[in-house]
Amino acid sequence: TFSADIDGSDFLLSGDAVSLAFQVNGKGISVSNLSFGLRLESDGAGGFDTFAFAGSGDAALTGVTGLTLSGTLSAEINETGTQVLNLGGATDHDFGTASALTRVSGTGLSFAIADVTSLTGDFVFEKVAVGAAEELRFSGSNLAATLQAGSGPSISISGATVKALIQEDGGTTTPLSASS
Repeated sequence: TFSADIDGSDFLLSGDAVSLAFQVNGKGISVSNLSFGLRLESDGAGGFDTFAFAGSGDAALTGVTGLTLSGTLSAEINETGTQVLNLGGATDHDFGTASALTRVSGTGLSFAIADVTSLTGDFVFEKVAVGAAEELRFSGSNLAATLQAGSGPSISISGATVKALIQEDGGTTTPLSASS
């Protein structure tokens, strides 16, 4: 289901229960149960100069032998300078900050390479404006990883968390931290 609307001079597009597939030669990624909202803000001269987007759906790799990826992926981009926006539909979306933001997250992600390795957990990657600088942030929780040689011995970790912060413009850098 798709919906388009005008809010003042801004354009809104939203979708619910959408399925997409991006494939080349039968290999690619599919997204099902996609819900999204997009707001294009007018520049006052007949065009658009800023936008906001939020979407979430169930993703999976298709047609790639020995490589699997599945879980719920979400993406948020906000360049409008407003924290809470109507992106179409009945509810507003709260980005958690009015600063410029790009965030990609995965919940219940599972990644595996054949019988060699697997990684599962919840991940968040984000780039956010902090004053005149930008921060890159990464976090992972509920992490489990296994490395195995065929049916032989393996090494695994579970219940792990990891966080990293990289600051631009001469700021301090927080080193990678991990716990399990």
